[in-house]
Amino acid sequence: MKPPGRGAPPALALRLYAWSLRLYPRSHRRAYGPLVLQAFRDSYRDALATHGRAGARFWLGVADDIARSVVRERAAALREGIARWRRRRLAIASGLLLAAGVMLSLAACGH
Repeated sequence: MKPPGRGAPPALALRLYAWSLRLYPRSHRRAYGPLVLQAFRDSYRDALATHGRAGARFWLGVADDIARSVVRERAAALREGIARWRRRRLAIASGLLLAAGVMLSLAACGH
């Protein structure tokens, strides 16, 4: 039986943390999800070994880290999406200008 006051069991703590990773953009989860989960496992294990529990200070630190990094990663994904949209628009505009130039050249040559 688990001694009282030790915090969430490791499996539950890991499931809660893994669930919180859904707040991140999908591309970030794919790239870093396993590494972040391992870092959490290590931190949780260290908290248990050092303090005998993962208390409020540990979980507040985790929540703070998640809140800050989710905002940062969502903003980066948004900037990347805007940049991709601008590149696509530029490519379309360039293609239209090229087509218009070819049509004007053909019209000027009398074809």
